[in-house]
Amino acid sequence: MTHESIHSPRVVVLRNNDYCFLGAIRGLAEAGARVLSVVWDWEGAGPWISAESKHFNEVEAIPNPHENETAAAAAFLALGERLAAEGNELPMVIASSDTGLMFLQNHWHLFGTTFRMMGHTAFQESRYDCLDKGQCLEQLKADDCAIPMTMSVRSRADVVSVTQNMVYPCVYKPAVKDYGQTFYRTHNMLKAIECSDAETLEAALYQEVDAGFELVVQEKILFDSAYDEIPFYLYADEDHQIRLATTAIKDSIRPFPFGTATVLRLDWEAELLPHAQKVVEALKWRGLLMIEFIRDKKDRRWKVVEINVRPWLFNDFFRQSGFDYLGYLVDDMRGELGSRPPFVCPESTEWARQHVHIDLLAELAGLREELGSIPADDELLSRCLASVKGCVSFAYNDPRDRGPGRRRLEQVKEVFTLNDAVDRSTLESSSQRPVLPGTV
Repeated sequence: MTHESIHSPRVVVLRNNDYCFLGAIRGLAEAGARVLSVVWDWEGAGPWISAESKHFNEVEAIPNPHENETAAAAAFLALGERLAAEGNELPMVIASSDTGLMFLQNHWHLFGTTFRMMGHTAFQESRYDCLDKGQCLEQLKADDCAIPMTMSVRSRADVVSVTQNMVYPCVYKPAVKDYGQTFYRTHNMLKAIECSDAETLEAALYQEVDAGFELVVQEKILFDSAYDEIPFYLYADEDHQIRLATTAIKDSIRPFPFGTATVLRLDWEAELLPHAQKVVEALKWRGLLMIEFIRDKKDRRWKVVEINVRPWLFNDFFRQSGFDYLGYLVDDMRGELGSRPPFVCPESTEWARQHVHIDLLAELAGLREELGSIPADDELLSRCLASVKGCVSFAYNDPRDRGPGRRRLEQVKEVFTLNDAVDRSTLESSSQRPVLPGTV
């Protein structure tokens, strides 16, 4: 193996979600990886703010898998063969959304000969069993991890059994996503749909199955506050031991309650660590992982409701706060993870909660919809920022990579007319400062 391959591993990142993708290429490049961006476009896509990044400099375009899957797979396979021929080490491939993951997993019998991917102990085999929500939660149930009642609906034949045995209220969501994000686009961008009784659920499931969706139906876990719904972020090594961990609080979700977090606060819920470790061991996972926990109001137990097997949306926020998840992946590829401390987490909950991240454009748009068009835009901005306490950073901003942050501010100005009294420099320059976490 060459000196270059050890210290500058090759990583290919699929551009699917703009902000997740930007965080991935930043984190990987800052850790010393050689990053190649694979992109495709579609009608209504963009503008791609990530293209303003200084790290968006080695780019390969392939056909859109949603429009021509055969051509996309052939082009990506040819890229993998070319990269594999250039070095002694297979490149790692990372998707920035579940749609990209579906493309990789659906063709891993081809791509697995020239790429590596997170999940498997040796970064080799497909982990479709973790991407499919039904299969994933069944694995956890088999290993006695606490999960809500969860049942899969693959065809009309499953509907009656599910509706008769489900606990209500419940929610249903796609077991896997398609390349066009069809479920979200046809359900007002909601990640899940709630049903309160068997009759309503039965009618909905027949309609969804007939539309081509495979679904997971899950008992809805009732909880009291945002502090009972906690995403747990981690990096696990080849022995399936957690090496880096944080949690977060969703200060705002748009659309509520099954949308995406637009304001995220760093957190540390130490009591979740043994539960997360149990999940990692049950899945035999290596790499980045996010586990969504909810504390059930009925029995006060933490239960796993979701697994995310790729870099999460705000991954760059964690890096800028001192939690270098993608850097851990790069060191793991180098065989140098042993040089890291045995375990790293926030030094305290109080320290962690001072760090808060906001997607300003998305939060302002959601707040405007919530309040109506009555407040002036500058008043809307004041209300938005007044509700966010702590050391604030904004989506796309990075003092070491300013292009994307400036472009995002331009977008905010295009949509919202801000009063001249607003200190726009506050928005352009993140006050978030990297702070090295404590070790345990």
